[in-house]
Amino acid sequence: MLSILAGVGLAIIMADSRDSFVIFKVTGIDSCEAAENYRNKAIFADMEVVERDDSDYSGYRVIVDGREVGSITEINNYGSKDIWSIEGENNIMLPYIDNLIESKDDEAKTITLNSEIFNQVAVYEN
Repeated sequence: MLSILAGVGLAIIMADSRDSFVIFKVTGIDSCEAAENYRNKAIFADMEVVERDDSDYSGYRVIVDGREVGSITEINNYGSKDIWSIEGENNIMLPYIDNLIESKDDEAKTITLNSEIFNQVAVYEN
């Protein structure tokens, strides 16, 4: 349970810590406008309750339409989204967005991406 200043209790879905701040995904806050109501408010949470999204896909091979397009070499966050750098036949930069990952195999270190979304957002560097 997440407690926000005025005693409002909300459930944490995900928490991800960055350099000097933490990003929370909270039930019932599904838009930027709704989140604005909590800007600059004190947020308290029991650390045992917070499940971090420690997904580090560095080194994972990326599969699109059944073929390998490369491996994730770097993950950066420049503000609103993580940006994956993928090196392969082409160098690709790709924002991580909802529904991008169709499946992942942690043992094989592969990620299969939704080809329609991939084709819309992939930026080829060469």
